Amino acid sequence: MQRSFRSVETEYLGRVLRATVESVGNDICITVTGGTGHIGSVSIALPRPSLNKPGENSATVSTFNVTGHLDNIIGDAFAKRMASKLNCRVAVICGIHFDGFNETAPAEIGEAANRLLNDIEGMFT
Repeated sequence: MQRSFRSVETEYLGRVLRATVESVGNDICITVTGGTGHIGSVSIALPRPSLNKPGENSATVSTFNVTGHLDNIIGDAFAKRMASKLNCRVAVICGIHFDGFNETAPAEIGEAANRLLNDIEGMFT
């Protein structure tokens, strides 16, 4: 795999969520950001055969998470899905922070992040 950068964006209530994908040798590094920039979590997934579905891939994820942050929820999902799909190591650096959250914000941000993940997955099909 050649080293390359690609970016995708989506919106959450008029605010931009962005993912940058970089190939690093045979592996992938994804940075997911939105709002105030920071590093909230770093997730790395290693592909392996599925324990539940013979013949399919899965991945094991290890995470470093900044205390009190929820970025690992998105980072882990991105890392696991892409490592399983691409059968390579995937690292995800995630930092999303928007002021003025309400009760529905986590689900809405999750939906926006899932759109990003679908777009990233589409880069490799």
